[in-house]
Amino acid sequence: MKHLKWMLLLAILISCGGKKQDTKKVETQKATEIKVTPGERTDEKETPTVKITYPKDGEIIKDKKLGVKLDVTGYDLGKQTETARAKEIANSSQGQHIHIILDNKAYEACYEVGKPFEIPGELSPGVHTLRVFPSRSYHESLKGAQGWDAITFYAEKKEGAAPVDFTKPLLTYSRPKGTYKGEEGKSIMVDFWVSGCTLSADGYKVKLTINGQHETMFTEWKPYFVTGLNPGKYTFALELVDKDGKPAEGSYNKTEREITIE
Repeated sequence: MKHLKWMLLLAILISCGGKKQDTKKVETQKATEIKVTPGERTDEKETPTVKITYPKDGEIIKDKKLGVKLDVTGYDLGKQTETARAKEIANSSQGQHIHIILDNKAYEACYEVGKPFEIPGELSPGVHTLRVFPSRSYHESLKGAQGWDAITFYAEKKEGAAPVDFTKPLLTYSRPKGTYKGEEGKSIMVDFWVSGCTLSADGYKVKLTINGQHETMFTEWKPYFVTGLNPGKYTFALELVDKDGKPAEGSYNKTEREITIE
């Protein structure tokens, strides 16, 4: 009986050791499959201008629900962007749009102007920010200077310090976002907006981190594409860093989003 117990114990230990080794192998394999590839910007033949007309910069508004008003010229909203990329990555059936970012939340997509665009939820009293820029139907941002606008405003009362200085180097997270289904999950676009600085090998850079481990440094302002992600949840972090790799000042210069691949 003693001999039998020792045999069973040995079998369990071998079995447990085997499981740990297999798990480590799977984790390593999953990490090495992730690949980040730079892409070229879609040609920007248009020269859109986007302006926030409500609220005004510095304005105190009484609304609890925010209805953003925009003036957009030189860009066709609601139209499909007819390039090969539209078939290669996640693409909105509603067409080209404006990304609207309240504070540092994930953007809301505005497909038409001429009426207020209501941001979900209620405004908390005090200071808030808005950032806007145009997007292709497949969510790649247009990066012309006139296509960007940003303001600070207040709800109910002028209270609280501005969380960011829009005249200083600033990173605005755009993509990835939300849930990717089927073919959409094979190539995930990373896209962002940079203002107040230029990216370069010996200057400011953008650091991408996936799940706190897989790091890539971007020295050019262009879209990047991540492949090799298995179905599941992933945390993407984008951070603006200086020439020494230190975090740039500003509370918006590091942003994390969780995405799901199904």
